[in-house]
Amino acid sequence: MRRTTSKYILLAGALLVLLFSSFAAVNASEDPEYYTDSFPLQTFDFRMYVVSLQLNDTLIVNVTSVADGDFDLFLFSTRPMEAYVSRDGYDSEITNPERTLEYDVTQGSPFSSINFTADNPDYPNELYYLQVVLYDRGPDSYILEANQEMELYFIPFIPGYPILAIVGVSFLTIGVIFFQKKKSMIKH
Repeated sequence: MRRTTSKYILLAGALLVLLFSSFAAVNASEDPEYYTDSFPLQTFDFRMYVVSLQLNDTLIVNVTSVADGDFDLFLFSTRPMEAYVSRDGYDSEITNPERTLEYDVTQGSPFSSINFTADNPDYPNELYYLQVVLYDRGPDSYILEANQEMELYFIPFIPGYPILAIVGVSFLTIGVIFFQKKKSMIKH
């Protein structure tokens, strides 16, 4: 009887696990037309995103402060190679109309938004770059909501090689080696 009872208990336990495992698995799916992200920033820190828009696509981005931070948004048409923001504030190039399509620099509001429609027929499928900046009252986190799928974008901080210095050092090294060889040949 002991073996039979333990078999029934084991069978009942397995049945309960199978029964409740289907309820434990929650089908949480993200709406494909809705993107969210959140991230903590310090004052004058930023985070960048890239989004692909086709002709007549509309991008709606809303950023809400979690605490009391003042966030600004900038949408660029060209790939940013620098941030245009430092601990001293904004570079004047950040609002250059040749590169910046839309921006929201509303002061004192916990809410920032951009509504942009890709309407340039010369670029039917173009990448756009969004920069979220904590302008004041940091540190704080933000909640970003967008109607298009976005990816993180990191500005490439790859310093270039000083070509003139490399060429000069190379010639200097070759000259010293040549001079040493010539000097040793004259002695022998």
